[in-house]
Amino acid sequence: MKRIIPIIFAIAVSLVACNGNSKHVKAAKQLGEKHANEIITQDLPGNQLAVKLLDVRAKEHQMRMLINDQVADAYIESFTSYIKLNDDSLASIIFAVDTVDVEE
Repeated sequence: MKRIIPIIFAIAVSLVACNGNSKHVKAAKQLGEKHANEIITQDLPGNQLAVKLLDVRAKEHQMRMLINDQVADAYIESFTSYIKLNDDSLASIIFAVDTVDVEE
């Protein structure tokens, strides 16, 4: 967790350094795609995948707290979309929706 904080800080600083919110959103989208690509290209076992996904959520939270909701939303939407478009099997694992069977 200690190594995540400097990374998150660097991301936040780089996003804040951009002029205008549209540049923040663009940078967040690019970062979301980059992080999704890293997860796809690394064949991670379950525990390591879970840690990476927690890192992504931590980055989203930091963006939300340090910048704004629009930037954080752009980051996580870009991350999600990239995985859904580029790795169906991983997307089905990560974004599986719990369903409840209803008997009539």
